[in-house]
Amino acid sequence: MGLGIGLFMFAMDVTAAPDPAEEERVRPFLPVAQFLGGGLAAAVLINFLIIGHKVHYSYSAERDAIQSEELVQRAAILGAELHRAGQPSPERSAYVLLNRFIHYEADNLVCAGDLPEGRPTPMNMYQCFLDLGVWPAHAVVKVDDTGVGIDEGVRAGCWTIGVALSGNEAGLTVDEVRRADPAALQTVRRRATGALKAHGAHYVIDTVADLMPVIDDIERKLAQGLRP
Repeated sequence: MGLGIGLFMFAMDVTAAPDPAEEERVRPFLPVAQFLGGGLAAAVLINFLIIGHKVHYSYSAERDAIQSEELVQRAAILGAELHRAGQPSPERSAYVLLNRFIHYEADNLVCAGDLPEGRPTPMNMYQCFLDLGVWPAHAVVKVDDTGVGIDEGVRAGCWTIGVALSGNEAGLTVDEVRRADPAALQTVRRRATGALKAHGAHYVIDTVADLMPVIDDIERKLAQGLRP
């Protein structure tokens, strides 16, 4: 594109040349230079647009295929959990929940700047209780990957679950967790778990994928009259 624009500008520059003799000498070549310059610039621009479209299409198609496959797998897992919990239409409910998750519409959003004080005070949690109309606090589960977040849940009177490997305490990406040496990963897990427990976490899990068994255990404890 730079070459095409350069030829075009050269032609324009010659057209405006102050030397009449030079202008007359090159005049027959000006249309050719302008045509070639404009053609090259247009061709390169079109080529970039086509390449960009192909790359975008390829990425979008791959993303949609992965998302579709993941949706089917997650729907089966979630559907089984909902069926076990007694949901009358588990399969439909699973897809409704997962599709809503993909587009992500939060039920409630509270920012520390909207309140007199943020974490580790329980004010964010209290505001969520009011906005969502949920109570009592011991029926609420707070999942967090930071110490101050666990403090917030504890002070609000909630069950608290710390996230060790996929959170801030570990500081690892998904790929780093997958590729990590088991012994090294266990060291990170132990350190992160200890840090979250020190803030009062009732449970610590590796990732949110491990959440459901903990929820089941909390429900058993509530049924026995236990409180956080």
